[in-house]
Amino acid sequence: DTRARTLAALHTLYLLSPMSLPPKSSTVRGATFNPTVLVTALQSYLQTSLTASATALARALATLPTLDRTLLDISARCQNIVALESLLSTAKPPVHPLLPSAPDSTPPAPLEPPPTFLGPLLAALDTSYFWRSLASSLAPRVQEIIARGGVSARTLKTNKDKVKDAVRECVHRGSQLPSSTGSKRVIGNWEREAAVMVGSILGSLGR
Repeated sequence: DTRARTLAALHTLYLLSPMSLPPKSSTVRGATFNPTVLVTALQSYLQTSLTASATALARALATLPTLDRTLLDISARCQNIVALESLLSTAKPPVHPLLPSAPDSTPPAPLEPPPTFLGPLLAALDTSYFWRSLASSLAPRVQEIIARGGVSARTLKTNKDKVKDAVRECVHRGSQLPSSTGSKRVIGNWEREAAVMVGSILGSLGR
């Protein structure tokens, strides 16, 4: 049911995206088409997930008892992104009323739809950057915690090994398709992304 509703939403956003016609033209010949409405919606979803994850994790690092729960939430968000990327990689765009289904032999050739939804998305934003973008926003926040000092800073330094293990597990768990799909396949190089995440935190704590 979720897959069907997501595909319906993707199809709608794709068809609502405007087509740019050349000057003084009423045909699609020479026109350009990018599913901007679809791409913008996906970018907004990814950015919202990143912002919420960064804010929650920064807060949890300052209050470690909440860290485990926060990391579970973050890995769930990333699993949703992984599932969305998997769906985009196989879902074909709907038939567009202004895009021919086959090339025209008369030049210039008319526009052809992309084979899957993932192409237009990756052209604007690579979804694999979730962990790296999250890591880049963490370093200054950890530095703020250390600079303020007090119990939060001391607790974070004392438990840095526990934080390291918890973050690595979060990345590993978040790089898998959700359990509801029945697959435990890991997407991407989670070890590399885990190293980046851990480094963004421990780099400010001192190894």
